[in-house]
Amino acid sequence: MQQVKVDARIQKTNGKLRNALLSILLEKRLPDITVSEICNKAGINRNTFYAHYQSVASLMSAIESDFSEALFTELKEAITSNQGSLISLIDALMTIVKENSEMCVFLFSENGSQGYLNSVLDYCLPIALSDWTSTTDITEEEGAMLYRFISGGAVYVISAWVSSGFSEPQESIVEKLSMYCQGILSTFRLNARSAP
Repeated sequence: MQQVKVDARIQKTNGKLRNALLSILLEKRLPDITVSEICNKAGINRNTFYAHYQSVASLMSAIESDFSEALFTELKEAITSNQGSLISLIDALMTIVKENSEMCVFLFSENGSQGYLNSVLDYCLPIALSDWTSTTDITEEEGAMLYRFISGGAVYVISAWVSSGFSEPQESIVEKLSMYCQGILSTFRLNARSAP
């Protein structure tokens, strides 16, 4: 019973530190943030911070690591249950974004990590290519370019959705993105049929 209380206390402290950092990141770049700022925002002393993390960077690394684990687990499940369609991946990604809104508000802000978003997109690239090359005459090279075009646009749309406070229903955005994606892919199917 004592162990449960300790674990709950540790989780609560971690939650405060993480929320404080994510809140500050909306206004400042990571290298400009100090441990003292995080502690003041979280209402926690510096000794407690250092009992959990070595630095601001290690706190950020832990946040990104936990988020990545949840994100890639959800994406794998979406791939397995929906035969890996790009739209099912976008829908899964949007669900994760909404469920982790504090982290994602930072990721899509000016101070966010574009490299992190690119790593998510790179993870999904082989899945989309496999689907497209098996259903159209698109080459892998064309598919990779098309994927970056579509996914880059999708990220921009999701970014606007996050910035608006998730004002438009997720289903509506997924439906529109699906329609756009199918329109682009149908062009490749038509071209393949009309080729001599």
